[in-house]
Amino acid sequence: MPVLCGKRYFQKKGFWQHAAVWLIVIYGLGEGIGSGLFPYDHTASGLTLSGKLHNVFSGIGVAALVLLPLSLWRVFPKQEFPGMNACIHFVGWSGLLLVFVFMLSRQNILPLKGLWQRLFILDYYILMIVIAMDMLVTHFRAGPTPVKRH
Repeated sequence: MPVLCGKRYFQKKGFWQHAAVWLIVIYGLGEGIGSGLFPYDHTASGLTLSGKLHNVFSGIGVAALVLLPLSLWRVFPKQEFPGMNACIHFVGWSGLLLVFVFMLSRQNILPLKGLWQRLFILDYYILMIVIAMDMLVTHFRAGPTPVKRH
C-alpha cells in the first residue's frame, strides 16, 4: 500500500519535473564542478588520479544529461505539447547518436574528438535553452503573482 500511495503522491506532485531538475543539477555538479576541480592530466605512466576523477565526475554528469529527455518526455506529453515533445525526441535521439560518435572518436576510430564532444553537449544545451525559454514565456503570460499581505 505505501508503494501505491507513494507513486500517486509523486505523480500528483510532479515526480518527472523533479527528476528533470535533479538530472540538470547532477549534470552541473558532475560535468561542471567535478570536472573543473579535477583536470584531465596524463603522465608518462598514464592517467593521473585527477584525470581518473575527472572521468568519473564527467561520466556521471553526461549520464544525467543523456537521461534528461527521458524525464522530459513525461513532463511534456505529445497530446498536450506536440512541438515540445517533438523537440525533446529529436534531441534525445540525436544526442544519443552524437554521444556514440564521440565515444568512437575517443577510441580513435573517428577523428575530431573535440568536435563531437562539443556537438553532443550543444545538442543538450539547445534542449535546456528551449525548456528555459518555454518557462519564461509561460511565466510572463501568467502575469504578476499577487502579493499576500497578512
